[in-house]
Amino acid sequence: MKAGFSGNPKELCCLNVPDVRVESMSEIDSPWLWEAEKQNSVHLERLLRHMFNQELLVDAKQLRVMILPPTNCSIPLKQFISRVLFNRFNVTSITFQPAAPLAVLSSGSRCGLVIDLGWEELTVVPVYDLREMIPQSSSTVRGAKAFHGRMAEILREEGNEDMSFHQVENHINHGDLRDASQTALKTAVEDVLFTTPQDGHEDDNEMNVVDLVAKVLNRLDIETRGAVSDNIMFTGIYSNIKGLQSMIIQRLKEKIGTARGIKTLGYWAGASLYVSSIEWCLVHDERSRFPGEISRDRFDERWLMEEMTA
Repeated sequence: MKAGFSGNPKELCCLNVPDVRVESMSEIDSPWLWEAEKQNSVHLERLLRHMFNQELLVDAKQLRVMILPPTNCSIPLKQFISRVLFNRFNVTSITFQPAAPLAVLSSGSRCGLVIDLGWEELTVVPVYDLREMIPQSSSTVRGAKAFHGRMAEILREEGNEDMSFHQVENHINHGDLRDASQTALKTAVEDVLFTTPQDGHEDDNEMNVVDLVAKVLNRLDIETRGAVSDNIMFTGIYSNIKGLQSMIIQRLKEKIGTARGIKTLGYWAGASLYVSSIEWCLVHDERSRFPGEISRDRFDERWLMEEMTA
């Protein structure tokens, strides 16, 4: 989890979020389902309290919080985060700002195709005029988690039986697809991102990244398709693997004919730029608010549901 202040070129802190998921109800001390959420809220509160008090050194009651959720973030999860921030920390307001348009903004463009190599999913989101085109977006489980698992299997097959999670991650992050000796990394990339499923199913979860991007582009009209295919950008945990972006762009050119990759500074830089551009209005006019901003005095879960689905 990353946090900082608007106007800064990068975040001030980056905290590791522990895996506190429960595998079954037997791990919960109470028979009631809401006890699981109670336990999760305690973990989130501890993490946020450390972030506010030890890292950012601020009073949370004075903050207007902006959160950058992924495209497929569920409304119940947003409600859960809002309850913790409002009820435990009394923040002034919360804004859930879509992450993909901010990545496009930090690239210096208003249109683009964002390929997010997330941990759980690989998501392809077209953005036109800084607006997410969610109905045309798509995702697959062939993300960083699947890539990490395949990489660990290959390294074990090569005799590296005792490699830890962090050692595998270090091997991936320091790899270079342009290096002919990086056979394990190249095999993992081919198996996870580019291999076509043999069962013939058209499920998005089984599609490789090239076919998935082609499917998303085919859903767009001609004008929008041309605008976003010329501005393809990559974000996510494994987007900085050397040679990966150029490899995907080259495969896309072979598939759809035209494709051009551009650099983006990422979600954080886009959010910082966005907030800084309108900060003067927010400071000099207390009535000015971000689009979709939820204030503390107006927080109500039913109203929140309407705002998030609008």
